[in-house]
Amino acid sequence: MLEKFFIPETAERLRSCLFGAQVDAFCASLTGLGYAHRTIEEKLRTVERLSRWMVAKHLTIGALDEHCAREFSNAERRAARERRGGRATALQLVAQLREVEVLPTPELVCDSSPTGTLLGCYEVYLRSERAVVETTI
Repeated sequence: MLEKFFIPETAERLRSCLFGAQVDAFCASLTGLGYAHRTIEEKLRTVERLSRWMVAKHLTIGALDEHCAREFSNAERRAARERRGGRATALQLVAQLREVEVLPTPELVCDSSPTGTLLGCYEVYLRSERAVVETTI
């Protein structure tokens, strides 16, 4: 699949990065979602930069999560290399890797503190009494 977007040498370089085993599936996923050719190329280059950044930080693939994506984005910004959509691409990769069970899905923590209980009740009120949709809560 990568050969549709890159010359063979670049495709092999992508396959040899930290996410190499999953990069073809990620590319296929982006294609299936209808992304433009140029956008897919840019997202795959972002994955390669993320891989290099993680290797430099001595991080394994299991360390990739939302926090890691934010740290990568911040590092890109500090180095004045940030390109549009870097963090979003990293988060898409996290979602893809969780979908194929390469990364574990984080467990939701139930907040049983008084504040958590109050917020839970308020959430129920907003949904049932005020008809607020889930995405705005």
